[in-house]
Amino acid sequence: MRPTARLARAADWFPPLTGFQSTVRSRTSIGSGVQVPCRTVSVVDHLAIPVRDQERSRRFYETYFGFGARPARRYDDGVLMLYNAAGFALALGPGVEEIARPSWMHFGIGLPDRDAVLELRDRLVRDGVELVEEWDESEYVSVKCRDPDGYIIEAAWEPEQ
Repeated sequence: MRPTARLARAADWFPPLTGFQSTVRSRTSIGSGVQVPCRTVSVVDHLAIPVRDQERSRRFYETYFGFGARPARRYDDGVLMLYNAAGFALALGPGVEEIARPSWMHFGIGLPDRDAVLELRDRLVRDGVELVEEWDESEYVSVKCRDPDGYIIEAAWEPEQ
């Protein structure tokens, strides 16, 4: 069945991060009556995943999903950080074990139009990347593929509502 939730880019929900300010406010912990400070942040800006071969994963994400927009950075703990043009960071941590993932688990990117999704799909197929799911309807176009570690990535487009 076609997914029913509207896919939206972070830019549709959150303002740009110019002059970023974080707000600290109080919140009551459930049932405790204790005021706990918490931060309100405007946007999720990174995702960390364990991978078996960082260079192989780096090539995959740079080649197909634009994570070579600025130079990668390696941290002291061995994490390799990749960046896309929107400023989102993908942290590739060194992993050795196979990670059990639910079959529905994935992360995604929004593309500007139907043709961009279909063009990416054709490129993935041409390069032998495993496709997991495809949709090509007037109101939703999507392709899901597996990265070298088996994570599912979706690229999708929906018309503006």
